[in-house]
Amino acid sequence: MNIELKEDKFHIRAFFAPCACRCSFCCLGDCPKDEQISFEDYERVMKKFSGVVDIYGMRLRSFIYNCPEHSYVKKQIELYNSLPMEKMEYVQLDLNGTKIKSADEIVSWFDMLQDAGVEKVAFSWFGTEQTHDRFVNRKGYYQYLNLCANEAKKRNMPVISKVFLYKGIIGEIDELISHLNEFSTTIICAFMEYSGNAKQMEKEFLTVQDLNSLSTKTKKYIDKVYRDKFKTEKEWILLAKEGLFPRFNIVDYVLYLDSSNIQHILDSSVEDIISEFRKMNTEFQNSFGEIKDLALKYGDLDCEILYECRDMLRKWLEQHFEKESLDKMQLFSFTHNCVEWKVYERL
Repeated sequence: MNIELKEDKFHIRAFFAPCACRCSFCCLGDCPKDEQISFEDYERVMKKFSGVVDIYGMRLRSFIYNCPEHSYVKKQIELYNSLPMEKMEYVQLDLNGTKIKSADEIVSWFDMLQDAGVEKVAFSWFGTEQTHDRFVNRKGYYQYLNLCANEAKKRNMPVISKVFLYKGIIGEIDELISHLNEFSTTIICAFMEYSGNAKQMEKEFLTVQDLNSLSTKTKKYIDKVYRDKFKTEKEWILLAKEGLFPRFNIVDYVLYLDSSNIQHILDSSVEDIISEFRKMNTEFQNSFGEIKDLALKYGDLDCEILYECRDMLRKWLEQHFEKESLDKMQLFSFTHNCVEWKVYERL
């Protein structure tokens, strides 16, 4: 395969805080202590790559895993303020994965978050109380997130609630959304992604029939433009067969920092690292043929599950890499250096 891709974002990712949950669809897992890097080294790398904006026309972005419960939040935001980054992205924190706290502890914690520069908070929801707690494998977590959301509301901080759609939530989603409306500034309903542990719960992904069964009340929280990006596997196969599969035209470079590569990154020039990613992208493209060939070889015409095009490609590539004994670390990843293709921005 040989396609031209516009270099868009340069993502730098590192692990600093363990997650208090064990979500059924987790894309990350925990990072062993001996693989973690220091914040000082992370800061050096961020400053080192600040020039990708001017030199390569790429947008600098960064995520810190697994949650924002580390001691560097204020330093992190101060660092980002000094770099060519999009402020509205990093002053919002997703509080899922943080440790359960008492009401008094939440108040003190929010004082610290606001002092650090956090302006809005986000939450992911997987059902009403029992369903949510079972999904994240942490009893009492739903109530804890509710306390956090209400504390944010008291402080006039915007609250963004993202509801993930899967079969196990269908019967209670109207009740959940009614409850979330009590404190949410924005509610978004989103499909599951074919990545991480979510691949193991693929049978729980929504079908067209499931989607049609949702109430009008719920459907209004599914953006139409976003919804139209999802099709059944059969539809994707037919589009690929006709040469109409969406054309990937954007590539992001994902640099995941850990103890195994931090010295190499610090010692290498930015030009050399960009060259490594370009080589990685070429090798990735050369690891398979045309998308049409993948669709005909690995596609399931009987599958009624709804996928976005990138997830559909992920699924077919996973089967191809497995069959050909190729390195799956090359596939779009959250925890390894990789290239990530896009047709458009995701929700």
